[in-house]
Amino acid sequence: MYRDERYINERHSDGDMFPPSLDQFEKFLVHSCTESFFLEFWKDDRLISVSSCDPLDDGLSAVYTFFDPDENRRSLGVFAVLKQIEHAKALSLPYVYLGYWVPHSDKMNYKSQYVPLELLIDGQWRRLNRMLNPEEIQQLGNSLMTTLPSGWNNPIIK
Repeated sequence: MYRDERYINERHSDGDMFPPSLDQFEKFLVHSCTESFFLEFWKDDRLISVSSCDPLDDGLSAVYTFFDPDENRRSLGVFAVLKQIEHAKALSLPYVYLGYWVPHSDKMNYKSQYVPLELLIDGQWRRLNRMLNPEEIQQLGNSLMTTLPSGWNNPIIK
């Protein structure tokens, strides 16, 4: 499914994943310094989505999720995050790490939907207590994650 050119063409034709190849897939998702594993999602006898995860001492790292482009309406990315949370809970792990979030990257803005979330700002982890609206995401991106946008206060950040 990863090598399905439709998926890469729709999602990543402008990046390092293009064009898809077995070598690129193995370097990105198989050969790892951890005991990476895949969560597979099936519809009847058809694989429709896969999430690559790394186990951590205190949680799971959600490395990458890919899915059948014909199943886009199912919101399989959201479903995969929820299943990763469920899997972490089953292992008594308190966290699921979605990885770096770059506010100016439309492809990464889905990460801001999951709250609370933590941001590393000025060398300190800061917790966001609610989802940000698009204007706030833009402000945060403009600050380059080094200082908080003016006007933000305790109701948003602890």
